Amino acid sequence: MKLGALAALGAMLVLGGCASGGGRVDGSSTVAGGVSQGTDDQQLVAFLDEERRKPGGKGLIVIGGEAPDCIAPVIAIEQVLAGKYLQAGTFRASRSEPYALPAGEYLVTFAGCGSTGGPHAKFTVMSGEIVNVGTLVVENKEVASLLLVGRGAMRRTVGPMNPDRLSRLKQEFPMLMAKLVHRPMSIAGPEQFGIRLQSRRY
Repeated sequence: MKLGALAALGAMLVLGGCASGGGRVDGSSTVAGGVSQGTDDQQLVAFLDEERRKPGGKGLIVIGGEAPDCIAPVIAIEQVLAGKYLQAGTFRASRSEPYALPAGEYLVTFAGCGSTGGPHAKFTVMSGEIVNVGTLVVENKEVASLLLVGRGAMRRTVGPMNPDRLSRLKQEFPMLMAKLVHRPMSIAGPEQFGIRLQSRRY
């Protein structure tokens, strides 16, 4: 990542801004309380230190998503707040950067390219932490003819984060990643259940 830390945080805070009702934060915003000195790594650590002191401050997540038949899977998450579900953002699962989110409980409501609506998994974020919640894998398995509407099965599992992705982050942000907490998301509901698959036309 060749951006300055605050510009990088601007991109990361797309989700955090949506979840808190603040809208998209652009790269020119002073998101770390005016912190603009030091390396990118130092600025991100300072950002977490500041957020830890705030009531309901933000944390950073590292999350991955995989769907075997999807080249560029998309992940959508919602924040669970006072019994309501607030859209927190949608992003490509292949991006390496952490994402900033207000502290709280979240649901992964979509993962993949097609009709893979959830909720699939849930995780929590705490103020001032960077947490690795793992990789959500969503598979749709067809059990009927390819030409007919039939039944299939959706299977959701949580696996480890891509090691190459973690290695890149550790090289770029060694101080930040030294604080990484590993707390995998958990599957929401049964791991596998039946679904109706649409017919394919050629």
